[in-house]
Amino acid sequence: MSLSGDTRSRTSIALTLERTALSLFSPFLQSGIWVRAALPSSVQSFLCDQMGLEPDYVRERILSIVLNGHPVDNTEKALLRDGSRLALSSGMPGLAGAALRRGSPLASFRGSITHRDSAAAGPKQEGTICVKLFNLMMGDLGPGFLARGILINSEAIARFLRQNRALFLEKCRSVQRNEIAIEPATFLEEMADGEEELFLSVIPPPERP
Repeated sequence: MSLSGDTRSRTSIALTLERTALSLFSPFLQSGIWVRAALPSSVQSFLCDQMGLEPDYVRERILSIVLNGHPVDNTEKALLRDGSRLALSSGMPGLAGAALRRGSPLASFRGSITHRDSAAAGPKQEGTICVKLFNLMMGDLGPGFLARGILINSEAIARFLRQNRALFLEKCRSVQRNEIAIEPATFLEEMADGEEELFLSVIPPPERP
């Protein structure tokens, strides 16, 4: 489901969570997180210009990129639009994984599923895309996406935090709802089940000198 529209009107939740607890969000990262983006945008521009990744990292570490179910070889030409789904991986095992790698000599095995889009210049506006992170990408890129902020269903995050209540209360350093501080325990008690879409950011506390 594409989360289009003015995302700034949504309730914002900012959690300061110890780094050791960020891995709790791995299931969300793997199943797909909705993020704001200036669209349309090439995959390369989104990763480097909007997410701040170095081109060398994109080229050498993100070995498999799948856009809307189609493997991507050229990140400059593959175009993200509102509602696009982007999967990033450091590589998958086996013959299928090798064939999905960018520029793989086995790319011919993909046949017609290879992405053929060509990026074109055009006016940009805020939209949302779904990003899935697999294997090493969850640890490498997950914290950056969480700190930047994701769009999430209130029922999903309420259920998740309540299931991990003890660890959350132990590792959470602060909570802000619409920039107003609230105690973590109170926040859990007041979390609303339902279909409200929240803008959630999760950041680690500042490192001690």
